Amino acid sequence: MKKFYLSLLAMAASLAITPAALADSTYNVNLTFQSGATFTGTLTLAPGDTSIDAVSGTLTDYQFGSYGYVSSGSDSIDWVWYIGDNFASDSGDYGNFLMDGSGSYGGGSYFNFIAFAYNYSDAPILTLAPGESLGEGTGVEVNYDDPMVSGSITATTPEPGTLLLLGSGLLGLAGAARRRLGRKSC
Repeated sequence: MKKFYLSLLAMAASLAITPAALADSTYNVNLTFQSGATFTGTLTLAPGDTSIDAVSGTLTDYQFGSYGYVSSGSDSIDWVWYIGDNFASDSGDYGNFLMDGSGSYGGGSYFNFIAFAYNYSDAPILTLAPGESLGEGTGVEVNYDDPMVSGSITATTPEPGTLLLLGSGLLGLAGAARRRLGRKSC
């Protein structure tokens, strides 16, 4: 019985010391731009939060006009310009372009993009880097024309159902191990 509890303790300790940065991280992003356009979506970041692996979200009130964004509309932002490349120039910052349309770096078609930069020095707590220059613009903006006026980037939390499933699975494993150890001692 003592071995059973020691093995459970060892399993719990190994789960506790496993670095969280080894898995991809998902963040909720909410941005509001000077024109009133907004972006709401999620980013999946590479281990260590040093690059964007994927984006999924909606840019609303985006319709392009000669003086920036006018009227209303919505646009799906669902790919990253060049996964792994960093277009930010400040230390600890990462910047890339979140794109609409279809394609990948060097090809495809797009109409709108968000120049997006964040600081990962205190990961998993990230901060937006609105002053970071990504090309022609001066910070987090749509199409280099529409600067961000407010925004947030927050880590997603696991759903309670996911945690319940994990907990019940661990209890099942512990019960099976206990029965198995009980049979061996007879």
